Order: sequence, then structure tokens, then C-alpha cells
Amino acid sequence: MERWEKLIQIVKDESARFDERDDAIIDLAEFNNNEVIEALFNIAKNN
Repeated sequence: MERWEKLIQIVKDESARFDERDDAIIDLAEFNNNEVIEALFNIAKNN
């Protein structure tokens, strides 16, 4: 499993602490692929 996939899992995990989810979102900005962009878009859209 790629690092960005693990980060997306953390962001989607509602039982994760807020700071963990926040750090994962910040770290996802390092990646530039369609899956990450789509995940960030969906996260923003749903919150």
C-alpha cells in the first residue's frame, strides 16, 4: 500500500483523532495523482 493510500485511510477514519486527520490532509498535498486529488475534493465537498 502506498503512503498516500494510508493517508487517505486516516482521513476517512472517523475514529482517528482530529490532529491525525488534519496532518494526513496536509501530507496529502505532497502527492499529485488523480486518486489523491479526487479524495481531497470529496473530503472538502463532504465537510
